[in-house]
Amino acid sequence: MRSWLLAISVFLCCPPAEGQQGKCPDIPIEEVRKCRDDYKRDETEVKSLLKWLCKTPYGIDVAKRADANYYILQWLSGNPEMTLNVHSEVLPPGSDTTDLLFSLIHGMLLYKMEHPKEIVNEKLHVEGLKVVVFLAEQSETYGEKKELRPLFKASRKKQLNDYVKERLLNSHNQKH
Repeated sequence: MRSWLLAISVFLCCPPAEGQQGKCPDIPIEEVRKCRDDYKRDETEVKSLLKWLCKTPYGIDVAKRADANYYILQWLSGNPEMTLNVHSEVLPPGSDTTDLLFSLIHGMLLYKMEHPKEIVNEKLHVEGLKVVVFLAEQSETYGEKKELRPLFKASRKKQLNDYVKERLLNSHNQKH
C-alpha cells in the first residue's frame, strides 16, 4: 500500500517532461481548399498541429508527425496569403536532415502565424532555430551530433540572432 501511495504522490508532485505535450491533434484526411477563405478556416488546425510538432520530441508518434508535417506543408504551399522564405543555410553544415529542416519550417511558420506583422526574415529564422535546438537537444540522435554544437552554444549564450546573421552572410559570400 505504501508503494502505491508513493507512486501516486510522485506522479502528482512531478510535472510531465516539457517535450511530452500529449496526443497529436486530429489531422483532416481529405481537406479541399479552393479559395482564401478555406485557408483562413484551417488556420486554427494548422496552429494546433504546429504547436504539437514544435513541442513533441522526434521519436514520439513518428507516423502522426509525418502526417501532420504533410498537412502543414500542403497548407503552406497552396496558401495565397502565407509565404515563408526559408534559408536552410542557417542549419549547421553537415546537419541538414529533413527532421531539422522541417522543425525549422514549423518554428518559423508558427511564429509568423502568431506574429503576422513580423516581416524580418532573420527573426523568423531565429524562432525556427529555437525549435530545432529544443527538439534536437532532447534527441539521442541529434543531441550528440558535433555539427550541432555551435548552434547549441549560440542558443545557450542567447546569441541565435548573431548566429543567423553570420550563417546567412557566409552563405551569401560563398555564392558570390
